[in-house]
Amino acid sequence: MRTRRQAGIPSRRKPQDSPRRRDGCTIHAGFAGYPFADDGYEFQGRATSQVDPVLTPDPSRLGLRIWPEVGDWPHVVYLHAPEERAIVEYCEADLSVRIYDDEYAYRQACRKLVAEQPCL
Repeated sequence: MRTRRQAGIPSRRKPQDSPRRRDGCTIHAGFAGYPFADDGYEFQGRATSQVDPVLTPDPSRLGLRIWPEVGDWPHVVYLHAPEERAIVEYCEADLSVRIYDDEYAYRQACRKLVAEQPCL
């Protein structure tokens, strides 16, 4: 069962000091709210920008892609980077980035996410 915290109430979780390991991936967590992004739409736009020199210093890289098939817009936004085997979850300014060890683990996580978190 997925729960979502009430909009406008900041998370009581502290940012992680170091990444953790689970299910064949390394998980990095933190906060991506104001001034970086006010909501999921702004986060998605900035995180997938191909012209922002901070987010995409090398314009030849594809980087993050919008993943509209999953999530609960604009509160829960997912992005993915197949070349990096990474899935990014933005949930009301809380951010987690999962980087998978191999292609199999990444593809399995993608299938599970699409099945469990479809964007309706």
